[in-house]
Amino acid sequence: MPNFKIISKENVFKSKYFRIDKTVIERDGKKFTKDIMSRKSIVIVLPISNSNEIYLVSQFRDSLQKTLLETVAGHVEDGLSVLENAKKELREEAGLVARNWKQIGEFYVSASMSGSVTVFVATDLTERMPEPEEDEDIEVVKIPFEDALLKIESGEISVSSNIAAILLFDKLRKEGKI
Repeated sequence: MPNFKIISKENVFKSKYFRIDKTVIERDGKKFTKDIMSRKSIVIVLPISNSNEIYLVSQFRDSLQKTLLETVAGHVEDGLSVLENAKKELREEAGLVARNWKQIGEFYVSASMSGSVTVFVATDLTERMPEPEEDEDIEVVKIPFEDALLKIESGEISVSSNIAAILLFDKLRKEGKI
């Protein structure tokens, strides 16, 4: 690791989910000014049925102005553990409660932004009524897991963290690790 020190940090933007700090750093004797962005961490849940189907959600995304097919996911709220957030998102978005939970991965959102993604597999599922947040218009989609892999190839599943989570699960499953 290089010789690294933060000289100063000034917040220039802050919202519910994002923060940007103008940061002066010194690395190996040279000074740089960087806009460092951080975001709230995220949980992704892969609910897998006993018949190897995955529950996904279809929802309109204002940022892209289109409907996307996605994994169950949400921001980690302060005061709740990552697992508690995962359980809350599964119940709210998909109307599911799971008896078995397994964390299968954790990775960064991006190399240029701080914030993590934690991935859980949820099994032994019970269906209930979804409880989406006021601004969420979600349709639950249950498909064979193999079809999710095809939807990645076709581009129908196009969110990078969702793709990484599904492919990680597929790899671990094929290796007999889960």
